[in-house]
Amino acid sequence: MSTEKKPVLASAEWEGDKNVWHSIAKITLTNTTDNEITDPLVSFAVTGSQTVDGRTNTVELKDGTYTLRLPVWENKVPAKGSVSFTIGISNATGDDIGPLPHTFTVNGQNAA
Repeated sequence: MSTEKKPVLASAEWEGDKNVWHSIAKITLTNTTDNEITDPLVSFAVTGSQTVDGRTNTVELKDGTYTLRLPVWENKVPAKGSVSFTIGISNATGDDIGPLPHTFTVNGQNAA
């Protein structure tokens, strides 16, 4: 088991009421270093029939993996601090919105 400290940790939670068609996920990036992180490139995965919407600078790479850059007004993660942003998650099945975004990386490094 690795004891290497990750420079950024990412977490997700549902914001407000969950809807089977569309819900909002709040993503929090926590900087564990003594240096500010500017313009982080955030990648994450969603599952099955889920898609991401309502977020500028978000691109689907393939197979439910997305990448985004935060807009200039929120693109700094302070040293030993955190920043949060929201993304819309849609699910065309209408059965269940499904799981939260997962498998985060920030600037190419595992942040999960």
